[in-house]
Amino acid sequence: MTASAAKFSQLLTAAIRTIKARTGKKIEIIQDEIGFELGRNGGSYIAYLRKNNLPSDFESLELLARHLINLEALDATQSRDLLVSGGHPEADGLVRHWFDQQAETDTSSPEAKPHRASYQKPFIVGPPISHPKQFFGRKRETRRIFNFLSGLPFEHTAIVGPRRSGKTSLLHYVRQLPFTDPADLRPDQAGPTLPHPERYQTIFVDFQDPRMRSLPQLLQHLLEGMGVSASDSLDLDTFMDLVADLLSQRPTIILFDELAAGLSSPGLDLAFWWAMRSMINLAGNGGLAFIIASSGDPAGMAIENDKASPFFNIFNTIQLGPLTEDEARELINSSPINVPGDMQDWMLQKSGRWPCLLQILCRDFLDSQQAGETDTLWQNDALAQFKNYAALLNG
Repeated sequence: MTASAAKFSQLLTAAIRTIKARTGKKIEIIQDEIGFELGRNGGSYIAYLRKNNLPSDFESLELLARHLINLEALDATQSRDLLVSGGHPEADGLVRHWFDQQAETDTSSPEAKPHRASYQKPFIVGPPISHPKQFFGRKRETRRIFNFLSGLPFEHTAIVGPRRSGKTSLLHYVRQLPFTDPADLRPDQAGPTLPHPERYQTIFVDFQDPRMRSLPQLLQHLLEGMGVSASDSLDLDTFMDLVADLLSQRPTIILFDELAAGLSSPGLDLAFWWAMRSMINLAGNGGLAFIIASSGDPAGMAIENDKASPFFNIFNTIQLGPLTEDEARELINSSPINVPGDMQDWMLQKSGRWPCLLQILCRDFLDSQQAGETDTLWQNDALAQFKNYAALLNG
């Protein structure tokens, strides 16, 4: 076998379907989870690879193959074929090494198979939270969003907050929580989500991804999220014709992240935003909801970008601020090493209860304790990182 984008995409799609059959998760969520494991912001990269595209470097190809092995979606032969079709020059040796390691682990300790499960860090700094179990707080905000979706017609939500306030993490949490096995959640996370979630389809759009700022590719992504393949030359008129039938078949939730990037794109003109408003009318039973994340008032930002569509007048606004004290302490107390009460108070005061800042403090505290450090240098190191979060500190 030689490098083949078509064969690579076929093997990747088969692996994803294997995961879906075993876990019952939606393909979009599986792609999100794999994308995050590869350091990407969501599943759009995996969707791109499934369209006869190859990873741009061997490191990304190896990470993808190894993660699919961890998920038991590839055996040795399939792993080799994936690497070869992706153009890897050392596929045989690499796969032999990986599966030799796996055999040694299985023989030495039948109970411990670290290659089969990804390690979840106690605290996450930088990327959005991708697994619901690692998400803390925002209980009132989450309840309100699901209340907006509790019956027909759906209501629409704008999550508004400064940069780094956790908007993207909340979008992913709302999207994934209804479809997550309760055994994979903390006990306190039980609560109202979606009625009969298996009936819903969700589509996540990250406008920071340049492909999502190209009208044909965005329309194709939306249609594929509804289960329909479309050509790369798709135009807005054809899209609206196709989507009219689809919206009557299943309740649909479309999540737009980084609205500012979408509004500033020349490729997404006023006609596009008018079409988004019209889609709500096409879903005659009210079974289409939009949830958008933005750093400012959506209607005001649309006016600033000369895209003042009625689409931006339909939203219930949820303003993200700091966590409540109880929520912030819950995050702190998730540490595998106990955080003393006076240290918790210091963390609350320095972070202003913003979750991203708490994650930094908790991570660096845990690291210092595991290393056996007795000084307070970790506090200076942690606070030095706060300069990257000016929007919160100067809020």
